[in-house]
Amino acid sequence: LIRIYDSNAARLLDCCRQSIYFEQTGDVLKCIELMAADPELEIVRVKNRMSWHADSEFSCGFRNVIINLRIKTETTRSLGLDGHICELQLTLKRLAQQMTACSH
Repeated sequence: LIRIYDSNAARLLDCCRQSIYFEQTGDVLKCIELMAADPELEIVRVKNRMSWHADSEFSCGFRNVIINLRIKTETTRSLGLDGHICELQLTLKRLAQQMTACSH
């Protein structure tokens, strides 16, 4: 919280975080396309750490795509969870094997 968000808890988006691991980059793209087409998902932010333009020092060299999203269903609305932001990490298996303790 202190290192990344300057002690501002309102910026914390990954209290609910999951990962999906893929064999190929094309599979990552297909997943993103399916999510973007799903009317029950609201994509809030996409952080492409696979891009050559991404600052790899900030992520300790780890490369993936992070999607922050809201799930908008009758169930989430009835429970008051439709405003909750979840984090989904899309990662290539071969890169996940290189993950360090720094990149959590």
